[in-house]
Amino acid sequence: MMYITSINIKEEKKGKVRAVEEAYLQEGKGLVNDINSRGGEKEVSILTFEGREQIGDSKEGICMKRFYGNVEIKGLDVESLAIGQRFKIDNTILEITVIGKECFPECNLLKRGEICPLPTSVAFARVVEGGIIQIGNKVDIEEEAQK
Repeated sequence: MMYITSINIKEEKKGKVRAVEEAYLQEGKGLVNDINSRGGEKEVSILTFEGREQIGDSKEGICMKRFYGNVEIKGLDVESLAIGQRFKIDNTILEITVIGKECFPECNLLKRGEICPLPTSVAFARVVEGGIIQIGNKVDIEEEAQK
C-alpha cells in the first residue's frame, strides 16, 4: 500500500521548508502557498519516502538543502512510472509529467562516486483535479498512462 508520509511547503525563495499535516492542491497550479505553485509541468514535486530515508539529513550532500518534495510517498516505485500516468489521492488526481531529477553536480555524494537517490526517487506532476490531501492518505496509481 502506498500512502503520503509528508507534505512540504516553501513559501519564499530564501524561506524554510515547512511540513504541514494537510494542504490544498489547486488544479493547474500546484500546492497552494508553495513557491512553485505557478502551473507548468512541475506543479508538484513527489519524493519517495525511501529516497528521503536514503538521503537522510543530507549532511554529506546538498540534496535536501536545494530540493524538497512537496509530497513524500511511502511504497512508490518511481522507476515503474510512465509519463501521463495518474495518481488518485483522496479526491485529487495528479498526472506524472517528469520522471527523475538530476543530482546537483557539486554534491559531495556524487563527487565520492556514491549513488544519488534523486534520479530514481523523484517525479513531478500536474494537478488534474484539485482538493485537500493529508498525511496518511492512500495513493492509488492507474495501471496505464493516459492516451
